[in-house]
Amino acid sequence: MKLNHNVFGEIIFDEFYWTKSISLKIFGKLKTIEVAIDADEDAGFEREQVESYIEFFKNINHYIQLTEKGVFQYYNEKIADQPLTEIEDIYPMVSIEQILIPVNTKPDMREIGFLGECSWEPEHGLGIRFINENITEVGFQDVLL
Repeated sequence: MKLNHNVFGEIIFDEFYWTKSISLKIFGKLKTIEVAIDADEDAGFEREQVESYIEFFKNINHYIQLTEKGVFQYYNEKIADQPLTEIEDIYPMVSIEQILIPVNTKPDMREIGFLGECSWEPEHGLGIRFINENITEVGFQDVLL
């Protein structure tokens, strides 16, 4: 099922999420990334989901920079035996696959984040969660799922 939403644009329902593909340069790679909005087939999106999308994409390059710095710091603080010195050193270890806009649990809270893979945690992947445009968590994918 397809829908042309006034904010999200042309999106498709894939049994779990409403999705579309976009191109972004993140972690040094130009990638096709899926944007996934959590909602039922009836497309009953929450106001907060629409606002999350608008605010995030208004300044996406800023959020990409915050994500790269956040993952770099997370790796150095929680994972590395020997900390990395240059942010670009983390690039080959990370692949972002999706931007997820989950169903919100609190009114007026804008939640969005990146999901991907990383070399140090192949089983649980990587999640970067933003609430009201601030990184609140970097860790396994379940920080956002």
